[in-house]
Formats: sequence, C-alpha cells, structure tokens
Amino acid sequence: MSILDFPRIHFRGWARVNAPTANRDPHGQIDMASNAVFIDGQPFDLARHPTEFHRHLQALQPRFGLDGRPDPAGPFSLAEGYNAGGNNHFSWENAAVSHVELDGGGPDRSDGLVGAKLALWGHYNDYLRTTFNRARWVDNDPTRRDAAQIYAGQFTISPAGAGPGTPWLFTADIEEGHGARWTRGGHVAEKSGHFLDDEFGLVRLFQFSVSKQQPHFLFHPRQFDSEVWNRLQRELESDDALGLTVQYALFNMSTPP
Repeated sequence: MSILDFPRIHFRGWARVNAPTANRDPHGQIDMASNAVFIDGQPFDLARHPTEFHRHLQALQPRFGLDGRPDPAGPFSLAEGYNAGGNNHFSWENAAVSHVELDGGGPDRSDGLVGAKLALWGHYNDYLRTTFNRARWVDNDPTRRDAAQIYAGQFTISPAGAGPGTPWLFTADIEEGHGARWTRGGHVAEKSGHFLDDEFGLVRLFQFSVSKQQPHFLFHPRQFDSEVWNRLQRELESDDALGLTVQYALFNMSTPP
C-alpha cells in the first residue's frame, strides 16, 4: 500500500524542542571530531573547571538584546545561541486529531476520533525501571539545520479528554530514529531583523513508520465510536498493509524569552 492510502488522520499542536545550541560553534571553539574545546586557539585544560570555558563563551561577541537585535551587553551570545543549556528533550504538546479523511471526499471534523491526543515518548529504562520518558532531539551535524534526528521509543494515541489513568487507544514501538526528510526556509515572509529570523522561517518535515508485525503494535480491544478508527483497523488486516506512517512538519519557532 502507498503511504498516501486512506484513511488518513490529521493532527496539529505544538512541539517543545530543548536542543542545546552552544555546540553550533560559530567561533570555532569546539572540535566535535576530537571532542576538544579551545580558548584563543589553545586547547582548554580539562583540569580547569568547566565554568571557565562557559564564561569564555558568554563573553564572546556578537551579542543580542531581548528584541534580537545587536546589543554588546545583551543576554544572547551567538557563541552560545539561544539555549546553551538544552538537554535534547523533545515532545509534542497538546497534539490532537484535527480532522480525518475516509476516502478523499474532504475533511471530516465530526468523527469520534477528532480531539484524540497523540504523543511521542522516549525509551523504557530497564536498569532504573522508569516509565517512558521524553523523546530526544539530536543535531547530528550542529552546523546543518537538515541534520536533526529524533529518537523516540513509542507513539501513542489516547481518546479526547484522556487522563493519566485512561487506557491508550493505540500504542506502537518506534524502532528507528527519524530525521528531517525535507527542510525549507522562508516560511515567514516578513523578516523583523531578529538574529534568529532564519530559524523562525525554517520548516522541517519528519516521518517515521511503525510495522504491524511489532509485538507492541496494539489497539485497545474495547469498542470506540469512530468510523475512521474502525476502518483503519480493517485496512490493516490486509496483507498489503505493512503498518502506519506518521508525517509531521515543525515550523513557526517561537521567540525565546
């Protein structure tokens, strides 16, 4: 089957990207290949405290004010970017089904699945026996905006209004990382002169697939009042259907505080 087959489920929401930005290194202070950092062209002595190197980055110009414009005393340094202390966490926030398509006849916003919640989770930690944590965003090449890779452990769908104890409608393991398959700039036509204008105007399309042969490719057995949900499960019974493909685009980055 084609990934363009019906039924289709459309969703929208927000994404929280907490990627660290200091490793983008516009000043050549970090050598990713050798895992070494430099001050004034000399390797930083690892016997010194790391905060000394952090202060060095913080002091570098150019700097920018809260309005994103050049300001020698501003809080943002191009050397550190706008999120130097990021932890690589990535999550969907309030992502929900906006409409469905059964057969190409147009969007249906009255189906029972509309409003259902979608989420990406991280991986189960066997050692700590922790529950699924957040997915991870990794800039495989910090100098390229198209090298972002997302590592997620599970994809889940919950009914609208679900609470912490509500069973999922669907859950599946995500076996591979998924990257930015398509990247474009210029989403924001009118630029403001902000030093992050190119980031604001960036659009990335991500895609991953989950195989129905996975042991944890699971639909909840209870009945659910949704024509598209019942149709989806019937279609997956076909030998031609291998699983589900999920595509989503990230765009319109918010201004950092």
